[in-house]
Amino acid sequence: MMNLVPALLLAMQSIHPLEPLTEPEMRRAATIVRADGRYTSSSQFATLGFKEPPKQEVLAWTPGMPVRREALALVFDWSANALSEVTVDLGADRIGAWKALPGKQPWVMSRDVGGVDSLVKADPRWRAAVRRRGIEDPSQLSLFGFPADAYFPLPSDGHRYLAAFTQWRPPRDGILTGLVAFVDLTRLRVIQIKDTGGDTVWHRRVELDSIRRIPPSGQVPKPLEIRFPQGASYRIDGHHVAWLDWKFRFGVESRSGLVLYQVSYLDRPVLYRAAPSEMVVPYGDPGWRIWMPLDVGDVGLGNYSKTSLAAGRDVPEHATFFESVMHDEAGAPIVVPRATAVYERDGGILWRHGDESRRARELVLEFYATVDNYDYGFRWVFHQSGTLELEAELTGQMGTRAVAAKTEAEFGATRARRYGTLVGPNTVAPNHQHFFSFQLDLDVDGQANRLHEMDLIGEPALPYQANGFATRETLLASELAARRPMNLATSRMWKVTSSRRTNALGQPTGYGLMPAGNATALVPPNAFIRRHVGFVNYHLWATPQRDDERYSAGTYAFINGGGDGLPRWTRANRSLVDQDLVLWYTMGVTHIPRPEDWPIMPVHRTGFKLVPLGFFAENPTIALPRER
Repeated sequence: MMNLVPALLLAMQSIHPLEPLTEPEMRRAATIVRADGRYTSSSQFATLGFKEPPKQEVLAWTPGMPVRREALALVFDWSANALSEVTVDLGADRIGAWKALPGKQPWVMSRDVGGVDSLVKADPRWRAAVRRRGIEDPSQLSLFGFPADAYFPLPSDGHRYLAAFTQWRPPRDGILTGLVAFVDLTRLRVIQIKDTGGDTVWHRRVELDSIRRIPPSGQVPKPLEIRFPQGASYRIDGHHVAWLDWKFRFGVESRSGLVLYQVSYLDRPVLYRAAPSEMVVPYGDPGWRIWMPLDVGDVGLGNYSKTSLAAGRDVPEHATFFESVMHDEAGAPIVVPRATAVYERDGGILWRHGDESRRARELVLEFYATVDNYDYGFRWVFHQSGTLELEAELTGQMGTRAVAAKTEAEFGATRARRYGTLVGPNTVAPNHQHFFSFQLDLDVDGQANRLHEMDLIGEPALPYQANGFATRETLLASELAARRPMNLATSRMWKVTSSRRTNALGQPTGYGLMPAGNATALVPPNAFIRRHVGFVNYHLWATPQRDDERYSAGTYAFINGGGDGLPRWTRANRSLVDQDLVLWYTMGVTHIPRPEDWPIMPVHRTGFKLVPLGFFAENPTIALPRER
């Protein structure tokens, strides 16, 4: 049976400082903001959600102490082209602060979508461009906008600019290549229509209802059940989970989606906060150069998590589900049932020697977001061995463009063949990459930590014996020193150690960041993406913890000109020795499409692990009793 944890029940519990906002709290916050005279008839909520208390305040909190409950709203006044950051004190039922943000813009909002469509369709230059493509009825087409600074140099007037592509309306699919509009949404004006010519063909959109339900062989697998006859081994209090030796908290926010908090093992701190900090998908087709919004900073990953997880399909039947509270642009709460799930699963062999072995189980915290055509899964996996693993899944439907070719023989002679794969008649999927930036605020046995790089180095050949290799451990003492690439040749990984605690062997206790599959950015050094989202230039960054440094491309990334976030912060070259450290891990996936990825892409899994390195003096599961 599904176990639902309604947000309304949380109000009756003892609230922890990191407990997410409830629906009544969000509704009250919106009411307080709308009642303020600075909220006008042309204002909308770009964001509204939980404002995390300062880290030191959370760490100092104990049950029974007063709790700071604040909401944070970004309010955009369309008429004044003015963005404000508003803090709502929910304990006092009042505005705590109303801060104007001159020159800043909120992420893409629904009004942008309607604005670019109506403005561009009324422009005679655009209408002439579509007629040149043989299209007489503009109602067959729609416009969609993306941040304009990827395609056009922006004026320095602080206006809200979008670049708009033209696409077919369903059931047709495809983009009119070579046609893009530059729109000023502040003055409601189309600045420029750029028409370099291109394809006018389309392909029929694939609907899930048309996909075959029976495999070609006709063999349908029999039901598979995982049962816990005595119940789950985890305990839940609000959004706090205790499972065996692990404890942690979590929440869902509109920007980063799933956020993990205060992870400990045997009550020893390991991690304070972990979340996706930014995502970007650069396409390798020059005709799609604009197609790379920031899925965290430009649109909000959590905003795309408004579909519920399905028991028995997305997650096991025995999962415990949690709802999340999002909002619309009027500030009204949107409750998403079954937005996240916690469950146990079989983990294979935990350890084995001779006739002695133990079976592993794992605890999983799962979250999915459907960002337009792609679906992204984020799954934190807690292992009995002390390892904390992030599994990321990529599935859904690839972005495609229409081409005239129906077969490889026709397609092979075209220029587009260099940049993508023909996955169906008139349908090409461009080559592309996915880059994720994860913020990992590690507190290994406390906040005084050091960062080391670990490489395996082969030694020169010795007489009769050429098998020597050694570990080289390098202290990364400053921010600039900690901007590091992966190195497959040396099996490079990174280790965070406690500055004050050692294990029984006298070794500093530590946790290692162990990469899995990864990629480097294939765009050239002068490409826009390397300026706009500089985190892609290194696989590892490290900074001292700051409450206001949370998003690796900058707090206000939308059309900000680039260079914000990690590149700007690390120029200070702050010390990383005996500090409260935050690691920023860049994880990349290069997708060269296959016909087998169409029409729905089989899941591609990647991720990384945080593994104990001297955190224990022996295998922490060695004394685990036999279950049978």
